[in-house]
Amino acid sequence: MMSNTHTNLACRDPEIYKSVFRDFFTVREIDERASSERAQLPTAQATSARMHAMQRTAALATALLGLALIPVAWWLVGDQSSPGFTPEELDYTIRAPEAFERHAQAAGLAGTVVAAICLAALSWLFLRREIDQPGLTRLAWVAAGGVFVGIAGRILTAGSIGANIGGGLVIMVGISMLLVFIFTARRPPPGR
Repeated sequence: MMSNTHTNLACRDPEIYKSVFRDFFTVREIDERASSERAQLPTAQATSARMHAMQRTAALATALLGLALIPVAWWLVGDQSSPGFTPEELDYTIRAPEAFERHAQAAGLAGTVVAAICLAALSWLFLRREIDQPGLTRLAWVAAGGVFVGIAGRILTAGSIGANIGGGLVIMVGISMLLVFIFTARRPPPGR
């Protein structure tokens, strides 16, 4: 009986249904808008994950830059052996592998490309303020370490008549300098 009355009431006044549907869809649209706005706001967890990803990207690009600068420095310095002697007449502290000498230019060019890509990525991170001043200091120490290893490698593998004084200095002083580069780059900034 009640259902007949309800059906009869609806049939008599269709505006009631229109009003109810209009209110329902208006509330639903407001809820959808609010949920999409909430989805666009970064949560603390999402922000933390993004910062962690940017820090990992900066660390990876810094490490790759340091590694890429080794063959670049090796290639740019070139062979430092005493001129005018055949390789058999020279004395070597450490003899460079044949592959290093044959592919020095290709490795140097590849290292230059990788270093340029890493510098572009790090510049982008710096402009986005993802890398701060201590991060740039670490970057400089790692880059200096990479260049130092490349130059030290050329000095150690240089052929000479008699003693290789430069090679001895690299072994005595260079290893401690490289350790200073590494520990200075790893040291956390003051106040952290």
